[in-house]
Amino acid sequence: MEPMEEHRSRNYIPILIILLGVMLQLQASGLLGAPAIDFLLKSWPLIIIAAGIDLFFSGKRIVGGVVLAVTGISVLFLNFTGNPKFVALFSSFWPLLLIIYGVDMLFSHRNLLSGVIIVAAIGIVLYLVLGSDGKPDFNNIKLPEAIGDFLQSVPLSNTGNDGMMQLDYALPDNGSAEIRLEAPSGRLEMKAGGIPQLMTGTILPGNGEKISESSATVGTVRVYTLTGTPNPQLTASEGNWNVILNPEIPIFWKSDMVNGYQMINLQGLNLRSVSIMNQTGDIDVNLPNTAAGVPISIGTQQGTVRIFVPDSISLFINLSGAPTAYFPAEYIQTGNQIFPAQVADGMPQLVVNVSIASGQLKVVSTRN
Repeated sequence: MEPMEEHRSRNYIPILIILLGVMLQLQASGLLGAPAIDFLLKSWPLIIIAAGIDLFFSGKRIVGGVVLAVTGISVLFLNFTGNPKFVALFSSFWPLLLIIYGVDMLFSHRNLLSGVIIVAAIGIVLYLVLGSDGKPDFNNIKLPEAIGDFLQSVPLSNTGNDGMMQLDYALPDNGSAEIRLEAPSGRLEMKAGGIPQLMTGTILPGNGEKISESSATVGTVRVYTLTGTPNPQLTASEGNWNVILNPEIPIFWKSDMVNGYQMINLQGLNLRSVSIMNQTGDIDVNLPNTAAGVPISIGTQQGTVRIFVPDSISLFINLSGAPTAYFPAEYIQTGNQIFPAQVADGMPQLVVNVSIASGQLKVVSTRN
């Protein structure tokens, strides 16, 4: 006779599934507010996952249960992310899950090892017959590379029902990162923060805008790219990008906006290079307290660039374009260069390249 405690423990999972189903049904019926139709349409693979869990924990069809659960999780992932590389990977290999499930049905009452051997044999035969015309070249198998590309491109944020993306980027394995933000319009703000991750923050796209993200390794640097696709029917929007970076990780920063305003605070960051560009719009930049030798480029086709300079550095500006330049009395301009009239011994010197086709440059001294 089955012990009472073991019987109760087996009831936990079905009870949780029932409660989840009740909550989703209440939501679908509008009893918990307006139904989230998009969420409900994407969540249906939970049924497949529940069936897989049932087969697995019943002990009758362990392999089949895992196949169903993996299938449900994969479809759920596809529905909520739409990651193109995962779509390609899943579409290429999902029939293998069907083969494994069929073999599990065939050998459900036999030795599990026999089923695994049959699955492996079928896979080899399919590869020999269909994949390589009977002449396999194992040096050209691309599966590990495909999996690696997929893992590098997995989205690193979560999108809420209001369309806002919550950023949560883990620290890179190799210890340095390049951040590329390409925003169509609106407002972009960046600063350092005491966070354990590489990057956090939020992105609220403008009306009709879409955000895509990817990551890849280039040399020894992990490159993260977030790109906003503008609404073709609008020339501007009220999109809002708010980004917080880890102050300890070496950062290569690049931000580019089509039409908007950037407020970039470089203080406290471990910088390796900085590029801040607008096609149209104003840019405010707080320079770091100490960043000698770090290449910094700032530019806009049309707008005002304001540079806030701490007292702890000497600023040298290489100016291109035709802006009207304003700077403190302790600075002088000679041709396309703006620099301090006197430089204190031992003070770090920071060179900034500024390009303004039409607009103004304002240099503002600040105190630490």
